[in-house]
Amino acid sequence: MCSLDEAGGADGQGWVERPSERIAHCAEHTREWVRAAGLEMRSVREVTVRMGGDSVNGPTGEIRGHLCVVSKGAGVPAPGPA
Repeated sequence: MCSLDEAGGADGQGWVERPSERIAHCAEHTREWVRAAGLEMRSVREVTVRMGGDSVNGPTGEIRGHLCVVSKGAGVPAPGPA
């Protein structure tokens, strides 16, 4: 998980690579990707996804992330091959 500023702002790529070589996504861009796929974001909650040594909060800190509930909208066809 990262902030919009860390991910390059509103026109940025939406993610940042951490020193641990893990990718952190920002919630704003995740919402855009879901919308672009023709889906609906039902909820987004910040949660602890794991504990680890690669945390920005220290060697045994919580690794925070987003738990997203996404659904196909009523009457909206799922994107498929062209």
